[in-house]
Amino acid sequence: MICDVKLIKIHYICAVRRIFLLLGLFLFLLGCDQAEIDNYFRWAPVSPDGDSLVVALERGYAGGIPDDSLNLLAGRLLAVAEKNGIRQLEARSRFWNARLLNKRRHRAEAVEELKKAIGLSDSAKYPYDQFRFRHLDIILSPRSIPETHHILKQIERFHSRRNDAVMLAHVYIDIANILHDIGNTDRALAYYMKADSLYGVLGMQEFHLKTSLNNASILHTLHRQDESEEIVLRLLDDATAKADFDYYNTVRFTASEILGSRSLLMAAYQELENRPEYLARGHRYEVALARFYLGDGDIDSARLFIGKALAGIDSAEGVIVRADMYRTAMEVYRGSGEADSVAKYAPLYISASDSVTRLRSANDVYAAENRSEIAKYEALVRSRRVTERLVWCVVIMGVAIIAMGVCMFLLRRFHRHRIEMARVQLDMERDRRQLVTSSLVMAEKDNVLQRILDDVGRLQKEGKIPADESRQIDQAIRMHVSNKADWENLATSFEKVHPSFVRQLKERFPRLSEGDIKLAVYIKVGMSTKQIARMLLLQPDSVKKNRHRLRDRLGLAPSESLEDLLRNLG
Repeated sequence: MICDVKLIKIHYICAVRRIFLLLGLFLFLLGCDQAEIDNYFRWAPVSPDGDSLVVALERGYAGGIPDDSLNLLAGRLLAVAEKNGIRQLEARSRFWNARLLNKRRHRAEAVEELKKAIGLSDSAKYPYDQFRFRHLDIILSPRSIPETHHILKQIERFHSRRNDAVMLAHVYIDIANILHDIGNTDRALAYYMKADSLYGVLGMQEFHLKTSLNNASILHTLHRQDESEEIVLRLLDDATAKADFDYYNTVRFTASEILGSRSLLMAAYQELENRPEYLARGHRYEVALARFYLGDGDIDSARLFIGKALAGIDSAEGVIVRADMYRTAMEVYRGSGEADSVAKYAPLYISASDSVTRLRSANDVYAAENRSEIAKYEALVRSRRVTERLVWCVVIMGVAIIAMGVCMFLLRRFHRHRIEMARVQLDMERDRRQLVTSSLVMAEKDNVLQRILDDVGRLQKEGKIPADESRQIDQAIRMHVSNKADWENLATSFEKVHPSFVRQLKERFPRLSEGDIKLAVYIKVGMSTKQIARMLLLQPDSVKKNRHRLRDRLGLAPSESLEDLLRNLG
């Protein structure tokens, strides 16, 4: 019975805990502005349910929500992926499992999860996923420094092309860490500052604060004192920094070194004393305090703190820390006149110092080799870029030359076409003038012959010319009056100038008679009413009536022009 009660209590506690986790997660997601999320993260859409969980994981991881909540989100993401059978969503869930496992220091399991994620991912369709996976891969599976730098530069170029400020800032930090480790401090600082600027613009305050403190330390190392002091003074007054005990304690420790403030260092040390879980790193503070007091001539306080540091020397990590501790102890005990203690720590310091010298020499050689490899890689990249630019210049110049050649060819062709068109226009104008002239000559000839016939008839009636002679003259004259053959010759000349006019006229207006077509041809040629009257042996009024009948058969309204209609045909 007692066991059952205990079991019920355990289940009750677990249930309550789960409810609070879900409530906290709900409030967190509620506070996320979707528009802001979209600007931050570039995961391509896969499934609405899964996409929202991925964004929540991104925000939660960056915002520092409890690991239990993150694990719950990752579990839900995997369940959605498996339920819907979406491989890319499963790849993302494996990626997040890997990140969370690495956060809990389960590196081997994290590596296995990431391998599954990479195997499931469609890198061609989802390049962003692939580069995120590669970024985590170089963290979980360390490579040589040049290879890591090479991969990070590829990732940097990818995020830079996509204008992905968040991931670009993270990559800048990783590149800066590599450059700092191999002694390329100036370039490392440039990358740190670029990352710090992006975090500031993005409003990612936690990352911005950490990067700023890092920048202050490097600026101090480079003897850019004013800049480093300005940063630490800002951080000391920052409310967000003060809310994070671990971070703010580190700010005070770093600021004490940059500003030369023993009070800041003492405040940071006293905070550690109240938190036993942080006492393991207290020896750094104690050595620094010992050196402060030694510089101020307070030997007793210096002996007190170096004594505390030496008492915890077993927890000191690294020969460099031990060497500094032994050196400080020698100086303090020398100042207090304790020769035995000086003799005790002198050989320890010499031994540690030799180890530090050997270690630094090896590190310097290793760093120099890595700097050389990175310099070669960057020179190769620059050379490739120059080559690419040259290739593009050659291509552009080639295209420009071809374009100029094509333009010159087309221009010459255009000029030849214009000359040909001008020649054709001249020929057509000559033919048109010849047509008009021939028409007028033929009309004038017929008019003259008709007057002669009229005169011969009058003279016959008056008895001045015999009837037989008058008949012979009449027959001779009528042989020269324009007939159907003359009209056909005129039509042939007209066809040369306007080859499709008559055909189009007949097709569009099949009701037109031959007389109508003749009248239309004369109007098209540009003859006046009087000239047409002479051609048709009619009075001008009759020609006007014929024009009116032609308008009716063409279906023209009173406001429409007969000349315009005929001008647009042929």
